[in-house]
Amino acid sequence: MEERRIEAVYASDERFLPVLLASAESLFTENTENPVRLHILSDGISEGGKEKLSRLAERFHQELCFYPLTEESFRGDAFHLTKDWPRAAVARLRIEKILPESLERVLYLDCDTMVRGDLSPLFSMDMKGMWAGGVCECMDENYLRSLGLSGGCCYINSGVILYELSACRREKLSERLGALMEGPAKRYKYPDQDALNVSMQGHILSLPFRTNLLSQPLAFSFRDYERYRDGRLPYSEREYEEAKKDPLIVHFAGGFAYARPWYQNCRHPYREEFLQYYRRNGGEYFGRDNRNKKQRLVALLFALPLPFLKLPLLRLLRRRNNRQHGKRRA
Repeated sequence: MEERRIEAVYASDERFLPVLLASAESLFTENTENPVRLHILSDGISEGGKEKLSRLAERFHQELCFYPLTEESFRGDAFHLTKDWPRAAVARLRIEKILPESLERVLYLDCDTMVRGDLSPLFSMDMKGMWAGGVCECMDENYLRSLGLSGGCCYINSGVILYELSACRREKLSERLGALMEGPAKRYKYPDQDALNVSMQGHILSLPFRTNLLSQPLAFSFRDYERYRDGRLPYSEREYEEAKKDPLIVHFAGGFAYARPWYQNCRHPYREEFLQYYRRNGGEYFGRDNRNKKQRLVALLFALPLPFLKLPLLRLLRRRNNRQHGKRRA
């Protein structure tokens, strides 16, 4: 069988290093049959941190490349680095500029992910001329229209993206994103994710749902999730439920449903699996709970044994939150 190199990209700073190490080890562990090369976009990762990453790659006989992110890395672009937009966050919006031109396809992963299977099929699949691939979110169609996106479009989560870099370079994706970040994206609810979807509208390939299993679907049945989100998933109920049982990539994104595994209050179904990697790499708890007060209150509401009442209340709170954001954007 022909070997397919897996080219994976992470962006991280020193604080998130233990989470990155856990995610990277999960990727190496599940992909021993093919060569892997990790590309680390480093926002100030220390020499000690780099050494830990290097030792991890050496243990699995895999490759590792570092790309230091400096002010010079963003010179000439429209992106402005701020407290809310550190280098590691902005870097994923200009991956095709930072990585070598010899790379044609890469899988970008947020650090808060855990790989549970073989990624090589992603590097042999037909991208059908698309610029990127990802897992479609269940989005409120009113919100999609507010972004200028058509109802039923593939709006992807930005934590796991399969980039076809040759297409991104040809279409000058970084420049498109920079123009959005200068203007409309300042009013977006999810600035980088919204900007990615707007800039690539019509050029995104829908990947299987199990490629990026977020936290919220684990807390809802298929129908209740669509009702809660006021949207439609372009996946079948069977695929939704199978992904929850056997995800390829688990994405420990924020939200009310579960705290993240590196916090003590986490009750996520895949918590223990992740913590095996995390503890092995010296990870310690960041604190008790990463969720804010509002999210914790919503979680208490969700736990109530009142199924006839809690879903309408949750929908009401979500809609109210969206309206408040809409007023702030106006």
